[in-house]
Amino acid sequence: MISIRSLQYFIAVAKEASITGATQRVNISQSAVTAAIRNIEAEVGVKLFQRHARGMTLTHEGHIFLRHAENLMSAYDRTCNAVRKRLDSPLAGSLALGITPLLIGYFLAPILDRYGRSYPDVSVNVVEHRTEFLRHHLLGGEIDAAVVLLSGLEGSRAFHTQLMVESPWHVWVSPSHPLACAECLDWADLARHRLVYLQHEALGDFLHLREVSRHVPDDMLIRTTSIEAVRNLVARGVGCAILPDFIFRNWSLDGDRLETRDFSAPIEPVSIGLAWRRGYPVGANTLGLIEIAGEVYRTKAGFEV
Repeated sequence: MISIRSLQYFIAVAKEASITGATQRVNISQSAVTAAIRNIEAEVGVKLFQRHARGMTLTHEGHIFLRHAENLMSAYDRTCNAVRKRLDSPLAGSLALGITPLLIGYFLAPILDRYGRSYPDVSVNVVEHRTEFLRHHLLGGEIDAAVVLLSGLEGSRAFHTQLMVESPWHVWVSPSHPLACAECLDWADLARHRLVYLQHEALGDFLHLREVSRHVPDDMLIRTTSIEAVRNLVARGVGCAILPDFIFRNWSLDGDRLETRDFSAPIEPVSIGLAWRRGYPVGANTLGLIEIAGEVYRTKAGFEV
């Protein structure tokens, strides 16, 4: 029998990609987490993790199990909330939440799910647009808060921000790629192989195409605006890529596997966070959102209410 607590431990290991990281996330001993993973694998009869020196990664079956485990935990949370009569929400009305196209697939669902369960009487209007558009509408008060790359707001004192995730950069390779045998790569390694470059205005602020072109010949560059195209090309061994971890997934749409390697060149980590207008009263619904984002990503807003 698999317990709710064991599922929590499994999800923590899957998210942190290591037993050590999971113990810090759930505040429990390493032996308890290890035992829970072994019990779950014995119960389902398949290997859910690949163990290696740098931690643990999900197998294909592990990704399937994770999706269902998260659904079960969501159902469990909803059941507990109903029993506790939390459906009588202290908040009501509406909330306008902005988010960029790059981030919406990775950060919207966890926030909306938790916010909707905590404050079901609040109607959330999601506005998907580029950072500059969201910045303008935040200043004008048309949206209450936005999930953005915080680098897009640098130099402006017009916003409060709350860091959610800081994502470092790694090299993506297929397990069969010649560079997969190395633990750490540099520009000299990459110059001898095709490089798939994701053309995105926000990420270009960190990894400039002109910097890439200095090291990789133009005929060895494959440029695309599609993240899924990057995954497919890398997983098939056509080339490698340099991208932040929050975009990384172990599998392409075709079911081929990807891995990451350290990159020696210094690239500033990508900071993703919540931003809202400074100098104006913060509405109760927005405060609820700030609290929820802090719960989901275990951070705290850097301002006093």
